[in-house]
Amino acid sequence: LAGAGAAEGLAGAWDGGSDAVPAEGGRVLIDGPQRFEGVKVICVDGHCGRYTRKGDKYVMVVIDLTPVRDGTGPARLLDMVEGRSKQVFATWLDERPQAWRDQVEIVAMDGFTGFKTAAVDKLPDAVEVMDPFHVVQLAGDALDRCRQRVQQETLGHRGRAGDPLYGARRTLHTGVDLLTDKQQARLDALFSHDDHAAVEVTWGVYQNLVDAYRNPDRAAGRQAMQKVIGAISRGVPAALVELHKLGSTLKRRAGDVLAYFDHPRTSNGPTEAINGRLYTSGATTGGGGFPIHAPLIPGHTPYCLAASALNAIEGYLAQLEYDATVGVDDRATSPLNVLQLFPNPVEDQLTVQWHTGGFIQSISIYDLTGRMVLEHSGVNAGICTLATGGLASGMYTVSVRTG
Repeated sequence: LAGAGAAEGLAGAWDGGSDAVPAEGGRVLIDGPQRFEGVKVICVDGHCGRYTRKGDKYVMVVIDLTPVRDGTGPARLLDMVEGRSKQVFATWLDERPQAWRDQVEIVAMDGFTGFKTAAVDKLPDAVEVMDPFHVVQLAGDALDRCRQRVQQETLGHRGRAGDPLYGARRTLHTGVDLLTDKQQARLDALFSHDDHAAVEVTWGVYQNLVDAYRNPDRAAGRQAMQKVIGAISRGVPAALVELHKLGSTLKRRAGDVLAYFDHPRTSNGPTEAINGRLYTSGATTGGGGFPIHAPLIPGHTPYCLAASALNAIEGYLAQLEYDATVGVDDRATSPLNVLQLFPNPVEDQLTVQWHTGGFIQSISIYDLTGRMVLEHSGVNAGICTLATGGLASGMYTVSVRTG
């Protein structure tokens, strides 16, 4: 909804509406005494998206993962700060009282060295965790770069429709246990060519890494991850340049990667979901509708991207709660106003219902490593039911697109 539409709903002028939202948000959110209470697990992540008309286009997003770790609720957006560097994070931590910093037990983050260094300096007693979302993303990026390189070496051009490697780009990121017969046949045909050997080797590492995270036995998962890191951190043939780089990164951050298995539910998945929601809100409001250095929604934030058609300004004023955390055999409930997902926890079927203008166009479900485990497109209806009996017990992110 544009600022003019919000002003019309408030029976005021556009500039008055633009002034009212940050002012009220600052009073309720930034100055609220409950904002930083009870925070023991935080996640810091960089997000590329210009929310201000001037200055750095990057923002640092800080999330409270304590409710997710403890199983008491969704993640909360604590802060958005302009910039993305060691100094930005260090300054933000310096602004917090020493007592607050002392109670932080875990800092989840991506592979950015600046966040790691600031956390070590300012939170010496906290455990740094390189979360599964970004570890899997690193492996997925290595797989994509390898596929693109082999594509150029064998065909001399970028991927086109009809090219085997290009046609398998999404299938390569699908878990082995989730492949359909058609997808398996596509991979078998792809890997039957000697020219694609590098892609097959990199794909195998990617799958082994994902399987380590999905192992229900954390000790066995940790052991499997150690084996993967050890295998690609030394003795990798020079021709496998993508694996060599991935192995170097994982070896350097091995302690942080393995720390996840000792501290489960510290994934960056909720953070990326909130980043997606912030991206949608920025686009809806023209890229500058929300003030930097302020939480977006009072008290809590969406666990997942609710819908692209969400009225962002109305949600900000009405203090709507969008908690689309879905557990399988893991109780989690939340009142929703526009988007409903039920039952929650879900067992064999999940119903998604959209209560405002437009229809649901597609629904995607992701596990905590960021892998898409279920997708349903072409819905074009206000309500849709998905079969979820094949999902393992755990927490998932649901992305709903409307139009």
